Amino acid sequence: MKKYLLMLLPLLFFIGCEEDNPETSTENEAPPYTMLQVSSDEQSIIDENLALITAYYEDAYPDHSLILVGDSETLVDDMSCDSHDQEVVEQMLSGGNPMFFHLTPTEDLSESVAAMVDPEGNPLNQKYLDAPANIKDAIDYVNQFAGHEGAIDDSSIFIFNYSSDDGEIHNGKCQDLGAHQLGLFENTNVVSTLNDADYGTSTWNGLPIYGNVVLVDVTIGGINWKLKIDEDNGKFFLRKNENTIYCKRWVYNQATIISFLECSVAYLAASYIEKYF
Repeated sequence: MKKYLLMLLPLLFFIGCEEDNPETSTENEAPPYTMLQVSSDEQSIIDENLALITAYYEDAYPDHSLILVGDSETLVDDMSCDSHDQEVVEQMLSGGNPMFFHLTPTEDLSESVAAMVDPEGNPLNQKYLDAPANIKDAIDYVNQFAGHEGAIDDSSIFIFNYSSDDGEIHNGKCQDLGAHQLGLFENTNVVSTLNDADYGTSTWNGLPIYGNVVLVDVTIGGINWKLKIDEDNGKFFLRKNENTIYCKRWVYNQATIISFLECSVAYLAASYIEKYF
């Protein structure tokens, strides 16, 4: 442990004094999105509509689950990233062509997804088109919140509709999945394979989000670290042992990633130098 801490010392002294008040740091510019704010009345309507939608599709398609899926997202694209084990991907796809079914009007799909069809030749949003008017209205209401640029998952970690213009931040493993909307996915072993690849492991209003995020909650040398997001302003921060906040700042492109990592390394190093030296 000491050997690695000594290697970090030069970086610590170079950047350790970068900010005097890490809890309120705002030196970088605001991100190009606004955080979603949901009133208590709006949340009540979301809850009621989700209950209505869930009951309808559980009856109509009992072997499918309600999810959130990106408007340009397909399962094949999700698993095409180089970081995925391609042998696992090939095995997953060998049993057929699993698909996400999108619950949204055609005009709210990307051109590529709107042009796709299921094995019966139906568009991927056919299960929305076939729904009665009250279900469509409920879906449309929920989707306006699920697809908001600043929507955040239930654990306040994943802003799941944001991908940066510089290509450094994606809401998928290696690609922009677009804005998320309600969808359906068949309950097969493909679900667990996608979960292992970090898709569908975070939730919004209890629904699995088929975007990709790696959460940080780790204890090293008796010190617990969590990577969190402030729901009010969208700033990332490190939390140490539940009571100390470091490096609170917006992270939304390559430059802000570097700034956040530099700050984080400095405080991580300082914590272990204090503990072990």
